[in-house]
Amino acid sequence: DLYLRGKHLYQSLRPGRIDKAVQYFEKAIELDPSFSAAYVSLADAIWFRAHIRMDDSLPYSFEGSRPESLLRKAIELDPRNAEAHAVIGHQLTYGLHPEAAAREIHQAEAINPNGELVLRYVARYYSDVGWPPEEGTVYARRGLQLDPLNPLAAENVSTAYWGAQQDEAALAAADEAL
Repeated sequence: DLYLRGKHLYQSLRPGRIDKAVQYFEKAIELDPSFSAAYVSLADAIWFRAHIRMDDSLPYSFEGSRPESLLRKAIELDPRNAEAHAVIGHQLTYGLHPEAAAREIHQAEAINPNGELVLRYVARYYSDVGWPPEEGTVYARRGLQLDPLNPLAAENVSTAYWGAQQDEAALAAADEAL
């Protein structure tokens, strides 16, 4: 219940709600320290919160950060946690480690090709450093198709089109998401 409440609040894309989501994920971990998915969602929410606030409290480098330790714990608990591998891949992309990012992203996709975070971060990988960048739109649209009420999935479609330099489609997707 706490985990699902956290997911709902996190997907709202509002800073105050993301703060509350972080609290729910932390409480879910307290209640069940073996709940791998809660570690992944907590790590992702912490990074997203820092990103939207342009917060410098998290190091730019993924290595040694709290989100990294949360994700490593999730994989220790469940080595086949595709969502954890996807988030690690995403963070490695931004840490300028494209080869390591590609390994994590492809491992995530091999484990669960339809996972929410897998589709989101495979799309982001192609949009940011993968080739061809248009491939990102395929993953983003599939994510939205599987979860049409998720605002993060809708936003990801616009971002994927933007990464593929399809500006009109990016604007149309953004308008649709709003």
